[in-house]
Amino acid sequence: MSIPPTQFPAFDSLKVIAAFGIVWFHTPNAIGREIGYAGLVIFLLISFIVLSIRPQSSTTYLKYLQQRGKRLLIPWIFWSIFYSLIAIRQSYFFHEFSLSGILTGTTIHLWYLPFAFLASFSVFVILKLTEKISVQLLVLTGGIAVMLWLIAYPVFETMFTSSPWRQWNYGAVSIPLGITLGQALKLPTRQRDKILLTIAIMMIILSVYLAQMNQFGTGISYMIGTIFVILALLISIPPSYFITKLSALTFGIYLLHPFVFMICYKLYGGNVSAGILMVSGFFGAGILTAILRQFSWGRQII
Repeated sequence: MSIPPTQFPAFDSLKVIAAFGIVWFHTPNAIGREIGYAGLVIFLLISFIVLSIRPQSSTTYLKYLQQRGKRLLIPWIFWSIFYSLIAIRQSYFFHEFSLSGILTGTTIHLWYLPFAFLASFSVFVILKLTEKISVQLLVLTGGIAVMLWLIAYPVFETMFTSSPWRQWNYGAVSIPLGITLGQALKLPTRQRDKILLTIAIMMIILSVYLAQMNQFGTGISYMIGTIFVILALLISIPPSYFITKLSALTFGIYLLHPFVFMICYKLYGGNVSAGILMVSGFFGAGILTAILRQFSWGRQII
């Protein structure tokens, strides 16, 4: 979802950091890769916050589904076909033909696209149905939902063990969290700041709890992702032309970095260093995205 440069310009920088974090997380044997998964949290929270602060009354359910389907499902279909063609020669990228296999896609990172589509629609529906409810009540309810969900997360983790349900369970926490953060922005400045600080403290406490429950990766990524987003909401920075342009490439970096990884393995062999993979995955996918976006059809799928 594009973000106006005059509204939360720090989000552009945050999206670049998030894209690198995703590449970091997907890099085998990379040190501290669990931290990089905060990038996914950042992407989801930015999307839901922007959705939360926009008026929903003028948009119908069908119109919203069409808009998000064009943005998320068309790329999902295209890149699933793209990676399935690669899977013909590299069978380890292919998943069984089932509902979970379809939603996972022909490479695991494609799970994000159908999830983001359904999750954003869920946020849209919640916001439509609660238009007349006070902001304070929505913030309180959302905060409680986040807390209870993360407390119960270790139990959910034992229930959802296969892909993409495990990833969907992870991402689902961002739905009430994104709504809570977005609604908090509608409050007076002093009240808003207190709530954002409270949320940050809550996420720190919950991350410690999750670490004790052998869910360190989930706890640390949600804590870092949430705190980064809160800082972006509070810090006013001038927009940067370079960062804005780089931010526009982040969706493509997410989609293309596994392909760049494959190229690296072909060029350097299976023992290629994590550092080469990370740098190549981020910048290589960025360059490919910039090239594809020069064509009108390329902008539809990346």
